[in-house]
Amino acid sequence: MKKNEDKIMQITITFPDYVTLPLGIENAFQALVGMVCEQYEKENKNTIMWPAGIGSRLKSGMADDHLVFDDSTLMIECSMREMTERDKYNRGMPSSYVPEPRKERTSCAPDSPTQANN
Repeated sequence: MKKNEDKIMQITITFPDYVTLPLGIENAFQALVGMVCEQYEKENKNTIMWPAGIGSRLKSGMADDHLVFDDSTLMIECSMREMTERDKYNRGMPSSYVPEPRKERTSCAPDSPTQANN
């Protein structure tokens, strides 16, 4: 296993008091995290990583049979998986994936007014 002395797994920002997030900041955070995921993919050619969820942090335990969230914490979670042949094809990489030919769409509309009445 590689040494990870120059790598991180988590970024934490703590404010000394409650703050209001400016409009659009969640999208900006998600874009920044997406950039980190893209860098990871460059370093790990057969892996895909992406920001998979953004929202309030899940508190431990449940209340009245439903999940409880800490709305004072914004959390972005990332997921990753091994790249499939289809992923490689979609990214223009050499792949053994062969897409199926597109099927012709058939119209749902009746061909004639008499069909519409039957």
